[in-house]
Amino acid sequence: MIKHATPFHELQEKYNSQYYKSRGDGSNSRERIGFGTPSQDPAYVEAHAKEFINYASRKAGELAVHEFGAADGVFAVKFLDYLEKHAPEVYKRVQYTAWEPYEGLAHTAVTSLAKHSKANTL
Repeated sequence: MIKHATPFHELQEKYNSQYYKSRGDGSNSRERIGFGTPSQDPAYVEAHAKEFINYASRKAGELAVHEFGAADGVFAVKFLDYLEKHAPEVYKRVQYTAWEPYEGLAHTAVTSLAKHSKANTL
């Protein structure tokens, strides 16, 4: 029988704290973890855009794209920028909807996506 068990959240906090301290001063969340999200990596966005262009070449009509958990809209903007530059015929057919439940992030996404008239943020 366990006499004194440490609650999981306390262990997680302890190990996370040790890990992040070893990764830098912790003043910046991206610095703490050493990277951003994949959506901030141009190669990641480009790979998705190229795959989408390939998919779109086999489809007719309007193309609906939904991104759930769009955060600040970085992926959506880079994805649409890539389509606009490299496949304008596909870009014209895209209706992009970015879904973000957090109001602050959704507001940022709306601002970021303003230049793409066929993009909506919900």
